[in-house]
Amino acid sequence: MMEKTSRKTAKSGEDALMNSPFRKALMSATVIVLTAFATVATVRQTAARSLPAWSAAWTTASAAYFIPSLFLSSSGFPASALSGRGNSSAGAESPAPRHRLSSIGHLPSAVVEGKSRKAAASAALPEAEQTERSVTEKAARWPYARPWIIAHRGVSMRAPENTLAAFDLALREGADFIELDVRRSRDGRLVVIHDATVDRTTDGKGRVADLSWDVLSRLDAGSWFDSAFVGQPLPLLEEVLDRYAGKIGLLVELKDPDAEDELAALLTARGLREGVENRLIVQSFHPESMRRLRNLLPQLQIGVLIGQSARKPSEKDLDRFAQFADFINVRLDMADARLVERIHRRGALTLVWTVRHSVEVGPLLEAGVDGIVTDDPALVPRERE
Repeated sequence: MMEKTSRKTAKSGEDALMNSPFRKALMSATVIVLTAFATVATVRQTAARSLPAWSAAWTTASAAYFIPSLFLSSSGFPASALSGRGNSSAGAESPAPRHRLSSIGHLPSAVVEGKSRKAAASAALPEAEQTERSVTEKAARWPYARPWIIAHRGVSMRAPENTLAAFDLALREGADFIELDVRRSRDGRLVVIHDATVDRTTDGKGRVADLSWDVLSRLDAGSWFDSAFVGQPLPLLEEVLDRYAGKIGLLVELKDPDAEDELAALLTARGLREGVENRLIVQSFHPESMRRLRNLLPQLQIGVLIGQSARKPSEKDLDRFAQFADFINVRLDMADARLVERIHRRGALTLVWTVRHSVEVGPLLEAGVDGIVTDDPALVPRERE
């Protein structure tokens, strides 16, 4: 009996000690020390003005909350005292740590998740507004009103395609860009010609890749079109760059998917590595070729051509192209407002090819395309509002 009384007395003494002012003071001191530690860490990280630092600071603050909460709750101390809130009901679930952190101070959740300030600000804008802003800002870097007038292989409706005569006519008629095609000769020269062979547009025969520049340079590339152009030669890309760069925009289609090194060397030698400044775009039907060129010349403007098959690009295709391309350029019969919007939504511009009749222009203007590739620049009205 005396033993039971002694145990009861000891238990009462322990309970009194656990609820004593001393214990409460000890717990309060613990809270103060941990809170001070979290505050100092936050201030130090904030001073670095780094968004990843913000995230680390808030993580530290979170730990300062949860660790003592777990410890103190096991001894009966209310965890809500750390947050300054009242006790919640026993069945209520506490918010997830990420949600709690994103509500601290004035940081949006995008910052807490480690995103940039620009991304955080953009996240607050409607998607349509973000898209329009991105596309408008990108297009505004070019000195042309949209949609741009792009002379397809020069003014190829009235002069032999891909010749200096057709390019000169485009310059005189005020086109914004000249579009031209480039292939590599047997000896590695970059020749301006569309077809894989010289048969259609010259008086010669054979594959461009099998002929040396010495042979190609002697071919007549004008008489097939009209006797007024007899003797027009096939130009080299370097001749075109020297003659027109800085005077008119150049949209160069690289036909060979393994000629990126030669092209990059040629542009670098002429100080044409920067696409917008030099009004120069390189495009191709071979996406991986353009990805390699992007790695060689990061400041060049890159385009991917779509339209060799009847299938419209999927969302996955557009996402992949937009990772490295500034332009996603589509065939005329594919172009509609929906496809243009899908391309713009990814921050890319789109040029549509190839217009040969005036009735084809109106729907493209309504669809909001960024440029019209045409055999005759006169088909696209100058007043394009």
